Amino acid sequence: MATTRKGEDVMIIDKKGRLFGKISIIDILIILVLIAIIIFAYKFFNKKEVVVNDDTVDMYYTVETRNMTKEFIDQVRNNEGKSLYNAVRNYYIGEMVSCEVEPFYTYENNYETGTVDRVECEGKYSVYIKIKGSAKLSEKDITVGEQEIKVGMQLAVKGKGFATNTWIVKVELQEDAK
Repeated sequence: MATTRKGEDVMIIDKKGRLFGKISIIDILIILVLIAIIIFAYKFFNKKEVVVNDDTVDMYYTVETRNMTKEFIDQVRNNEGKSLYNAVRNYYIGEMVSCEVEPFYTYENNYETGTVDRVECEGKYSVYIKIKGSAKLSEKDITVGEQEIKVGMQLAVKGKGFATNTWIVKVELQEDAK
């Protein structure tokens, strides 16, 4: 209990849970939690990225898509030397350099032998698209335009007459590329 100037006794927390009879303790806790969330959000979303070099560096990266048909491959090959884009956000992601094709394989259980066999899927192919882009390098990222480029990242790619979901399987900076 506290005493006022007039000599009246005032409880710090009254029967209704209010501090000095004015504001609820719950309200104070809610305000403190909101302040903490605002501070956290500011620090999380306002990170300054350290740019290693303001200049762009030529780079090559390869994306893979699987289980494709000959018709799809023909559409992709028509884009050699042309611009490619992120199929979801429409960001420029570079220029198509080449398209390599390998047979597509799947794995099937062989119940007679008790093994798992690698089986070629007739008429289906794995397609590797090599893309050249001008990259900006930072401490933690490589970006071409607005698109981050990282091995293992899924990337929706589109060009004239095709669109597909791919995985980035190889990244080469210009000094490494051959």
